[in-house]
Amino acid sequence: MWGILKLGAPNYKKTVPAVIMIAAIRNRLEIERVEELSQKINEEKTLIINKEQQQKKMEESLEELKSLLPRIKHESIALKLRQVIENSKYI
Repeated sequence: MWGILKLGAPNYKKTVPAVIMIAAIRNRLEIERVEELSQKINEEKTLIINKEQQQKKMEESLEELKSLLPRIKHESIALKLRQVIENSKYI
């Protein structure tokens, strides 16, 4: 405060409010910047969580399909055998 009064001595009644106003504006801009960065970080976290959830669902679906594969192969072989047997009845 002493420095402000010394530098702006001839006009300190105008200088002090101007300095306070500039400091307030600067503080507001810093707060807005922090809020914007916080919002961007939260959006990125949400995107990462969504991607992880999608990946987990896809992995679960893949595991389910892998577990069904032997049964599908067995059923397709059984179907082919059934068709061969039915066709051999008519021969």
